[in-house]
Amino acid sequence: MEGWFGPNWLASLGMELAQRGISIERATARRSSDATWSAELDLLALPRADDPLELAYVELIESDVMQSVHPLQLVRYSLEEARDVSGALVVSIEADDAVGLVGNFLGQLAMLLLFPLELHVETRGERAFDSFVVGAMGEATSTRTRESLERLLKRACEPYL
Repeated sequence: MEGWFGPNWLASLGMELAQRGISIERATARRSSDATWSAELDLLALPRADDPLELAYVELIESDVMQSVHPLQLVRYSLEEARDVSGALVVSIEADDAVGLVGNFLGQLAMLLLFPLELHVETRGERAFDSFVVGAMGEATSTRTRESLERLLKRACEPYL
């Protein structure tokens, strides 16, 4: 997929796919300096899922499914300053794989007004290993936002502590 998409397009797409029984197994996406996206997604249709070849992806991207966001459950995470993107953060997560994990995680970030600039998603066996470069719209990520993100990530790991 390539083109200009709104800041929350990946969260919407991920949640819409999950509602249709389609899992994102692998993905890479990057926003360029002109705010256009280039993304490649490997999808897996689960039994009784909608046919991925018949979906209207642009409509899925433009949907507003934020009411579908639910608490995260992570095994571990890391959070650091991005080296290549001023004011951005790199969030890496490991979680038991679940349909909708990517969309749900990005939905949680959107509630903090953080949006992806780049992502790498990979499922290995029953585990998801995902990395996101995220930032606030048009500005550096504030200390308060980073602290809120840190609290969100810590709470998500509590079942594994």
